[in-house]
Amino acid sequence: MSSRAGPDKSPMEVRKLVEVVAQTLDIEATEIGMDTELPATGRLDSLAIVSLVAFLEDELGLKLPVHEIIPENFASVRRIVALVKRARR
Repeated sequence: MSSRAGPDKSPMEVRKLVEVVAQTLDIEATEIGMDTELPATGRLDSLAIVSLVAFLEDELGLKLPVHEIIPENFASVRRIVALVKRARR
């Protein structure tokens, strides 16, 4: 996994996000990099997306716009980080 988190996410926040994604998809965190295609795991379904949305809203205090809750925005950790950045604006 790349340690480059970007200006809006600390490396610790990205690590926590990777851990949550791994737990949600029931895979090892070491198997997930910033650009790992999560749909390719075969475990990114609507229930997993709802779980990730709940984490982002509850743990990070975000309110995600409904139009942003689409599978493409959860296709990789990098895309989830971009989603968080947009939600923080």
